[in-house]
Amino acid sequence: NIGVGRNSADALTSGACNIAIGTDALGAATDNCGNVAIGQNALAASVNDGDFNVGIGYTALGGADVSGGYNVGIGAAAADAITSGNNNVALGLNAMGAATTTCDSVAIGNQALGGAATTGINNIAVGNSAMDALTSGKCNVAIGINALGASTTGCENIAIGNLALGATDVTGSNNYAIGSAAADAITTGACNVAIGY
Repeated sequence: NIGVGRNSADALTSGACNIAIGTDALGAATDNCGNVAIGQNALAASVNDGDFNVGIGYTALGGADVSGGYNVGIGAAAADAITSGNNNVALGLNAMGAATTTCDSVAIGNQALGGAATTGINNIAVGNSAMDALTSGKCNVAIGINALGASTTGCENIAIGNLALGATDVTGSNNYAIGSAAADAITTGACNVAIGY
């Protein structure tokens, strides 16, 4: 183990192969293994069982007790609420910032998948505030600023373009919207295709 900074990795007992750089980085960990925590409070609250995670940035993966593994959070507060979630990638300020148990999801951009307590799985959000209200929805793809930005429980939707499927709470499934603000008023509708502004 390598610990550099005040209280970094200072609670480790049986944990191995960890790197902690920054004040309180990996500071609560006891038996965690194979983690990289760089930045103040990165992975700071993970007590045990959280293995092979990477948190880079102020409080990245650091706000909750991470028991999940193979998560990557890069950026201030990125994925900082993850608990038992696994196999996630969060890049950007507060990306995936409220997600708790989500798995196999990707969030790239400030607040992408970042505004609600997401438990849904297999979601991909690229763009500032993309899919940032999602709670239990799964298997969605949102690319663009605020794409699918108000959706909470929708599943298997694809939104490409700024505000595509993004102005209302999309709870419907299997909708496809390509273009700026395309299909931005859909709520419970399903199996729709919209292409163009």
